[in-house]
Amino acid sequence: GQPGEAMEAPPKRPVEAGSPKASFRSMLAASVMMSIGAGVLALPQHVARTGVVAALAMSCYVGLGIWWCMLLMLRAKVACEERGIRIATYQDLGTQLLGGEVGRRAVEVAVCGFQFGVLCVFQAFLPSTLRAVFPGCFAGARRLAWMIVLNPLWLALCCLRYLRDLGDVAQLAATLYAVGWALVVGFCLARVASRGVENTHLAPKHTGWSVVSIFAALSYSFEGVPAALCQIVDTLDDRSRARELVSLSLLAILGIYTLTEFLGAFAFDRPDDPLTLSLVADAGVPTAAAAAINLAVALAVFLKYALMFFPLVTILERNLGVGPGARLRHLDAKPAVEAPLIADDDKPPPPQDAALIDDDAIIWVCSSTRDGGPAVLALRASLVLLSALVAFLVDDLTVLIDLVGILFAPLLAMIFPIAFDIVAKRRFGPTLQPTMPFETSVNAFFLATATLGWLFGTGQAFYQVVLVNSSS
Repeated sequence: GQPGEAMEAPPKRPVEAGSPKASFRSMLAASVMMSIGAGVLALPQHVARTGVVAALAMSCYVGLGIWWCMLLMLRAKVACEERGIRIATYQDLGTQLLGGEVGRRAVEVAVCGFQFGVLCVFQAFLPSTLRAVFPGCFAGARRLAWMIVLNPLWLALCCLRYLRDLGDVAQLAATLYAVGWALVVGFCLARVASRGVENTHLAPKHTGWSVVSIFAALSYSFEGVPAALCQIVDTLDDRSRARELVSLSLLAILGIYTLTEFLGAFAFDRPDDPLTLSLVADAGVPTAAAAAINLAVALAVFLKYALMFFPLVTILERNLGVGPGARLRHLDAKPAVEAPLIADDDKPPPPQDAALIDDDAIIWVCSSTRDGGPAVLALRASLVLLSALVAFLVDDLTVLIDLVGILFAPLLAMIFPIAFDIVAKRRFGPTLQPTMPFETSVNAFFLATATLGWLFGTGQAFYQVVLVNSSS
């Protein structure tokens, strides 16, 4: 129960012989590609608002801070596993190092909150992109019209029992994002080379909100690696290179973000959010090319919505005890021994065990009472519609990204990992390896600054939401 007490290790599930492993190079590429998304395309606008000096300083701070905290988180994971405690997810660290079930719940609230926030961002991102690419469609309330068109498609996709071939969908979405990003950066580079630096509004504007705003946007953008760190490490074929993988991937991501935010800000006087929309208004970019780039990114966002939805709804179903996600809770409760085919009293296995055998015949969650039927359908539909409602009410993509980023990303990327390290040091003492120079001072610096930014930024983000709604 208490953070400093030794906790009993959860039952271990046997690792199958065919468990998939990936090479260092492929995991490095995957870690970098999954970090290119809606967040990075919002950064140039923040640089234009904040100024070069403050933006560069904040990029270095967030990049170094998350790198440091990921090393702490990795060390805590390794320390637990060396003592027989299985750490497969971020939530497992919360269970073991933040007070048992209370810690797990705290981490799950942050994880689910961030995932739901990303769904809201996608609900705002895609209609704004489509109405810019197709300005002649839906005269009048075009954003609302596009949301009405898109949400039934998302709802149908999200009511599948599972998203099959998840890896192929993720790879396609990441590839579309990467191609769109590369083409946008290429156009920005060509524009700067031919016209020079057009943006004359890059003098430092050190207002409190502008600095915190770019902190929120950067935290939002970087969050992919912290949330998936445990899975990334477990998938790596040579786990001794996990620290190297974390360092190189975050260095590459920081380089991509820095290039994008400054090149986009230098190329356009007032960069749009997302940056891809600046190509639509640029007379120097062919209309077909600008439309193709935006549509590629739009398709990636459409697919990423489902990729983000299924982990979120799995956690919720697992905690509520309904739907396909509830079976994970049932599996966790099982001892790590092989169950007999027939029980001692010659009765067949219970229904929930038999339900684990044949999943391929069922596609929709509403087609089987075993999966909760209408109740699960209502849960999933409510998540989709609620994310649409939030996006509709917060009628500003930049403000929405800042709100999601500041509410949840500092907790997951910095505050929780440092808390893990503090408890791990207390529990495991001098056996915690490897140690790093000036650990206590560096931890105190990042914990204090991230906490202050989180508290101040949360208040400012809600104030910006009020301003947006009052002005509209």
